[in-house]
Amino acid sequence: MIRRLLGTSDKSRNSAYRKVADRALEILDKIAITVDPTDRESLKKVAMTSMASKLVSENKEQLADIAVDAILHVARKVGEEYRVDLDDARAPLRSV
Repeated sequence: MIRRLLGTSDKSRNSAYRKVADRALEILDKIAITVDPTDRESLKKVAMTSMASKLVSENKEQLADIAVDAILHVARKVGEEYRVDLDDARAPLRSV
């Protein structure tokens, strides 16, 4: 069944993956909730949710606080959006 859906050529597999990805994004758009980018508690919940099944899950609350502090430190409001320049998000290298 999967082979029938995906086909045998690279072109048909790419087309099938693109259709599945587009459909997944449609579903995510429907179930997404709006989070105020300045609401620390909401951001912390988002961060903790993403860490729940990881090896760091035991320390997810402390690590979520660190992640929220970091993102709020580098996020800049541009119009109605918040944006992060990845160059601002990188830690400076220090020599040992």
